[in-house]
Amino acid sequence: MDAWKKRFFAMALALGGCGSDSTDEGTESEAEAEAEAEAESESEGESNVTCTGDVEGGTEITVSGTIVDALNDNRVAGATIEVYDDADALLCEGTGGGDGTYAITMAIAKAGFSGRLHIEAATYWAANIFSLATPITEDRADLEILMVSESAAEIQATLLGIEPDDTKGLAGMIVQSDPDDATSYLAGAVIDLEPADYEVRVYLGASGFPDESLTATSSAGTVVFANVDPGSYSGVATVDDAEFGTTLLEVYAKEFSGAVILPADE
Repeated sequence: MDAWKKRFFAMALALGGCGSDSTDEGTESEAEAEAEAEAESESEGESNVTCTGDVEGGTEITVSGTIVDALNDNRVAGATIEVYDDADALLCEGTGGGDGTYAITMAIAKAGFSGRLHIEAATYWAANIFSLATPITEDRADLEILMVSESAAEIQATLLGIEPDDTKGLAGMIVQSDPDDATSYLAGAVIDLEPADYEVRVYLGASGFPDESLTATSSAGTVVFANVDPGSYSGVATVDDAEFGTTLLEVYAKEFSGAVILPADE
């Protein structure tokens, strides 16, 4: 599993990584995706989503990659892609390619893009990527977006001993000690949401699976909150009772939101 997966979505997917039912569901989804791709051969290849508009003193970048099922790495065809700025205004929208690839071209200011990507696909929970650690300031071609299937979400709830609730969301955060190193996961951090409007908090163990005995991050640096009330939240990490860093994220009903917490500025 590459660094980007671990940074954003391993926290959600590890919870659904057990049980043959979810694997069978994933296989069926793959067959359906392949059939759709064959039926719409003209849509194969990268999609091209363009955010138009001039940004004074800025430049143009392209972000591209693949959209895949988090459990089995099967590509998700024809997903809806929306790009929002840091004020949560819609910049542009489009559709992923029939082979699960996408490309987004956008004009950005000197400070870079620090909004969010919103991805939707049939039979999956929508995914929101918030707080991309440091703003994107140049082209990147490796942004793999993972989607949590509805069946996987149900398994996650079962493993956590809670009832699935479509009126609530799922949130995950990773604590990163070095803004320039995507794999610098921080152990020993206590992470909470403010306000604490969630049912379950669980940290991932070093293996990447949830460990209910943990009271702080392991070397995976990751926490998951389940059955979170929709709304605006601050994710706060403390180390040795001192605040380490914070991040902001929005939680939506039946959607997954992921964010990274970086060290606070000195």
